[in-house]
Amino acid sequence: MSHNILLKTIAYFKIAQVQLTPNNTALEKAITKTVSGVTITNPSSQLIFIGTLNHETINKYIVQNVNITNDTIVYVDKIHETKDTNKLWKSIKELEKIRVSIDLFYGGLLFFRREQVKEHFKIRI
Repeated sequence: MSHNILLKTIAYFKIAQVQLTPNNTALEKAITKTVSGVTITNPSSQLIFIGTLNHETINKYIVQNVNITNDTIVYVDKIHETKDTNKLWKSIKELEKIRVSIDLFYGGLLFFRREQVKEHFKIRI
């Protein structure tokens, strides 16, 4: 289910470059097969897919990532898989640079739009 959400997010926002962390060959094939015009790059300033959530991943791909722009989207997979991932998701939402978070149950979307008021949404799909 979460990969379907990722594919729909890529199509909806017309994303051209996706970064997969960690590398996932099956997901890469699904993305390039389903959505035309998408390339898998490292790094990407458009969409970052985080498949394994831990403190190191948060620091490397969100906190210290110099490639993140105002329009970057981060998709975090399986945010409710364990108590630890749920705690990490909550800590990510509180980061100053995160302006909007959307909890989609299977995953979560993060937006960095500096001009927007900080908001958190929960949508069960």
